[in-house]
Amino acid sequence: PLLIRQNRFKTGLGHAHQVRQHMTALAGKAYLEEFGAAAELVSDLVALLEKWIPRFEADNRSYLTVAVGCTGGRHRSVYIANKLAAHFGQLRRVAATHRDG
Repeated sequence: PLLIRQNRFKTGLGHAHQVRQHMTALAGKAYLEEFGAAAELVSDLVALLEKWIPRFEADNRSYLTVAVGCTGGRHRSVYIANKLAAHFGQLRRVAATHRDG
């Protein structure tokens, strides 16, 4: 099974003047956490996955790939993937990989 989600809830960090000068993962995380939409999206994805993962398991699926994308692939998608991995990693074996490493 494969789930793909494109994340267009906030202007890309490359266009945000206050963050552009400090383009680190930590700065990107802090910037995204200022806006409720990021947390709301993570919450919605957690709810979706919590509903559907048991159905995949009942169908004897051995893994589920969840792809999270955004325009640049360095801030929003990494933030969301890390949040999902932290949540689901408490109960299951989770591997989070990112385009740049």
